[in-house]
Amino acid sequence: MKLIHVQKLMAHASPEMTLVYAQIHDRTLREEWEQARSKGAIRLELSGEVISADISSQAEENGIELE
Repeated sequence: MKLIHVQKLMAHASPEMTLVYAQIHDRTLREEWEQARSKGAIRLELSGEVISADISSQAEENGIELE
């Protein structure tokens, strides 16, 4: 479930408050990753235009190690 939805359900004023109580499980992270990966990688130009991108190169640019 998205953080913003939990925030609203819990009637928290800020996402930071929700994060105090939130626990993100490995399975949830994996499911979100698979869902995002199936859609392909995208980037946004400063103008807001959506462009295609390679997820491996984006991970490398951001110092993230992919499994």
